[in-house]
Amino acid sequence: MPIPKPAPPARRSGLIYHHPKAQEYDRATQSRCCTPPSDDPLIWHSYWYDKHPAILEIVAWLKELPQTAQERALSQLEVLFEDASQGTLNPRDPGEPIKAIDQGQDFYELRWTFNDFDYPEKLFRQYHAEPTESDVENLLVTSHAHFKKVDGLTKQQISGLQTEQMQQAVNRFNFGSKSRWGLEKDSAEPLHPLDLIEDLLYG
Repeated sequence: MPIPKPAPPARRSGLIYHHPKAQEYDRATQSRCCTPPSDDPLIWHSYWYDKHPAILEIVAWLKELPQTAQERALSQLEVLFEDASQGTLNPRDPGEPIKAIDQGQDFYELRWTFNDFDYPEKLFRQYHAEPTESDVENLLVTSHAHFKKVDGLTKQQISGLQTEQMQQAVNRFNFGSKSRWGLEKDSAEPLHPLDLIEDLLYG
C-alpha cells in the first residue's frame, strides 16, 4: 500500500510578507546610483565646505593612518564612488551602501565602514543630491560628509547628531544651487570627492 504524501502546509490567504525595510529600500532604489546609466557613467562633483569640522576630521583621521591602511581606506571609498557612478549600488547589499534620507527633498546617503582589526571602526556617511535640470542631469552633487558618532551615545543622541550633519548637507546644496555648485565659473570642472580629499591630504 503506497505511503500517503504529507499534506502541504496551510497558506493564510491574503497575507504577504513584507521586509520591515522594504519601503526604505524602495526609496533608495530611486537613486540613479542604483540603475546603470544608458550612456556614460554618472559624474561626481564635491561641493563640501572643506573647512567644516566634520570634513577636517576625516582628513585628520586619514593622515594619522599608516600608508598601507590609508591606501586601503581610499581604495575602498573609490570602489563605493565608482559603483555609484556606474549605477550598480544595491541598498539590500551588506552594509546598506545607499539610503534615502528625510530632509524635505531627494537626498541620498552613501555609507561605508572602515573595519580593520588594527584600528577603531569608522562609519563614513556622505550625502548627495541628483539634480534633474537637463544640463546637470548626469551629475551627483555631494554637499557634505562626516563620521557617524555612536560610541557612548543613546539612540536619540546619535540620531540628533546625524540630523545636524544631514541638515548641513541640505543647506550647503541649496547655497550652491544658484551657481551650479561652483560650476558656472569659467573653466570650472566637476571635482570628485576623492580628489578633494587627496588635495586636503597632500596639498
